[in-house]
Parts: sequence; C-alpha cells; structure tokens
Amino acid sequence: MSSHAHSLLERLTEPQRQAVEHRGTPLLVLAGPGSGKTRVITHRIAHLVACGEAPSSVLARTFTNKAAGEMRRRVQELMSGHGDATRIVAGTFHSFGARVRRRYADEAGVPSDFTVLDADDQAKACKQAIGEAGEGSDRFTPNTELSEIGGITDQLLSPDAAAAQSRDWRARTIARIYAAYEKVLARSKALDFDDLLCRTARLLREHEEVRELLRGRFRNMLVDEYQDTNHAQFCVVHELAREHRRLCVVGDDDQSIYGWRGADLRNILQFEQ
Repeated sequence: MSSHAHSLLERLTEPQRQAVEHRGTPLLVLAGPGSGKTRVITHRIAHLVACGEAPSSVLARTFTNKAAGEMRRRVQELMSGHGDATRIVAGTFHSFGARVRRRYADEAGVPSDFTVLDADDQAKACKQAIGEAGEGSDRFTPNTELSEIGGITDQLLSPDAAAAQSRDWRARTIARIYAAYEKVLARSKALDFDDLLCRTARLLREHEEVRELLRGRFRNMLVDEYQDTNHAQFCVVHELAREHRRLCVVGDDDQSIYGWRGADLRNILQFEQ
C-alpha cells in the first residue's frame, strides 16, 4: 500500500476503514445521519485511485447538484497531488443519463442536441399532449398526468407496453396521453427528467455494445443515498455493475425522502439479494 493510501485511512473509525478498504464483492454501508457516509464514499474513491485504479474508472452517483459538488470538492482535496480527480465521473443520476444519451444518441434514437425540459415546459408539453390525445383539461391536468406518466416510465414501459397492461378506461387514456406526450417531445427534440433515467436504463438493457463499453470503463461504482433510488436508477446501477460487481452503496433506510417520486426502499433493503 502506498504512503498516500495509508494516510487516507488514518483519521477513519474502524468501521469506516473497513468500508474504504473492502474489495471484491458488492458492499452496502448502512449508517445514520452524521455518521460519515459521504466521508466513506469520498475516502473510498481516493483510496481506490491511490491503490492503482484509474480515476476514469470511477463512477460516483448522488441525487442533487449540491451533493455532487461537495463530493467532487472533497475528493479533489483528498487526491491533491496524487492523481487527476477531474477524470472521476461524479455527479447526479440525471447528469449521467444526459451524458450517456448524448454520447450514444444514435443507439438511443434521440438527437445529440436534445434539450431537457424544465418543469414549466414539461407542463406545457403535457397540456398539448392531453389535447392531441382528444381529452379535455376538465378531467386531465398536466401535473397529475405527468406524475402518472413518470410512474410508468420509471417501470421502463413504452406507451405501447403501458397500453397493453391497461385494465380500465383511465389507464388506457393515460397510455394514450403518454404516447402523445412522447410525440410532442420528439417533435421538439426534447427529453424530460424522467427520460434521462428510464431511457438510459433501457439503452443499457437493449444495446449490448453500449452496455459492454460502459461496463468496461466504469469498473468502480459508488452510490450515495442509495435508499432514494427508484426502479430506473436501480436498473442503471444493476446493468453497469452486475458483471464486475465492484459496487459500493451507502445509505440509511430510515432516511428516504423521495418516495413521492418513486424511490423504492426495497432497493436498499434487498441489496444482498
């Protein structure tokens, strides 16, 4: 072990040190607020590089731009003079989705110069889709339908698949609005935030060449606040890590805050399975 790798361990508690040094199998770190979860993630990243891993092989995911910025700042401090921290891909799930969509635009079936809609533009697009689906705003509102469409896309279902699974009039109508919404976005060369996740997950599932290229590059994966992952995010992590299994997830099953947008606690509770 290099002197820098050894120095990274000196101020850690014994459980933190064990998590930072662990290699070979998927690792789940469960810890409460203020216990140093992000400290484990950042020290583990720096330690991986200090032990010979290429910075560009590290993919670290979190949920907010603020948290991602803090992660990058702390890793840069830990690696100062000991590797190029800028080559580490640390950021949000959505930023990774946008990066992959632009890099593999042809395979994904989207233009490389797509735009990402904000909340107001999503609502306008959905209102237009409701009209194009032949429905009125008296029974269907953009905010409600976007939430339902988001739930469908989180399950990686296309409009046709959603329609095939419909069991009542409302579900069939939502599937038609979803299909119209997809057409509105396509005409505008746009994606929404749910698309960045679900389409990336579908790309990894359906395109072996892209999947293998990304697996080959990102051989060290780390996820902070894993209790807040939804189904699409789980699928991205699973597709990238299931071969090399060099995965570390950190979280607290008592602190999930994103259930309203599809966070699935089963992802962390059933991690071992």
